[in-house]
Amino acid sequence: MKKSPSFFSPKPLCLSFIVLTLYLAAACTAVEPHWETDLDTALAEAHMRHKNIFLLFTGTAWDDISEDLLFSIFNTEEFKKEAGKNYILLHIDVPDIPTASDREKAAEVFRLALNMGVRAAPTALLMSETGRPFAFLPMTTETKTAQNVLDLIRAERPREKKINRLYDKIQKTQGSKKAEYIDAYIETVPERFHITLNDLFIQLIESDPENKSGLLGKYKLRIASENAARAFHAGTLDNELNKLLLLINEKNLLSPNQIQDAYYQLAYFAVNSGKISQDEAVTYLRQAYNAVPDSAEAADILHVIESLSGGAPPTGSIPPNEGASDSAAKD
Repeated sequence: MKKSPSFFSPKPLCLSFIVLTLYLAAACTAVEPHWETDLDTALAEAHMRHKNIFLLFTGTAWDDISEDLLFSIFNTEEFKKEAGKNYILLHIDVPDIPTASDREKAAEVFRLALNMGVRAAPTALLMSETGRPFAFLPMTTETKTAQNVLDLIRAERPREKKINRLYDKIQKTQGSKKAEYIDAYIETVPERFHITLNDLFIQLIESDPENKSGLLGKYKLRIASENAARAFHAGTLDNELNKLLLLINEKNLLSPNQIQDAYYQLAYFAVNSGKISQDEAVTYLRQAYNAVPDSAEAADILHVIESLSGGAPPTGSIPPNEGASDSAAKD
């Protein structure tokens, strides 16, 4: 005897059960916005969830404002809920090193803050999911509510979108085109954070060894300058000065503005470290001036030459040339 057709089929029930199970699993694994306190943990979460990072540095042990803003803004549900929609929240409290129970760990946190360009607390930054800062959010006397900080974040959205687009293009391209995207990424990031982008400088150089982009001189000089600055403070300058000289003499690498900047830095680091006499420094400064006599920095260089040569009261040292690196980098 034929079976009557059944109006009940197990398939829809099975499918519904699967959907419900997946929904419940997703609900159970959903993460409520919260503050991470470890950089590596935050980076892993940012990578997994494809989110950028809101990084807050405070100094609650030695700064009353940090404690006040944590209470009135950053630990409120309003802020955590809204900021947590788009960012992994990372809070790093910089301890007072002399009174810290673990001074080594405290010093490590302090170095991290300095490397991120932090000079005061509280300081808020936006970072990419790879851990590179790209925006500084100023905490002022006008920063009183969660909405004030959310507005600061919103104002950085155009830069953030551009950073994300450029990063995607960097991952998908090779050669000189990759070098151009890296350069665009770096120039989108504020100058104060360029110290954190040294790995991108190296990537750019390795991507375009034949210098088809014309960017090699710019980034080789940046790396040489940063290495010289570190060696200057460490008292191990000789090798880095030689590298600057070799860079200057490398044929068809540096533009005239970059040559001017390199000679000025060579004079600055060498004379201020006692490696050369003032007369030798003047020789380097004249070469810097002659490279581009009509540059924006030429008049200042000439003034330093006159000062060291006796045309004005000698200062005994060369001041850092604040504008030269920027203009040479953009050349």
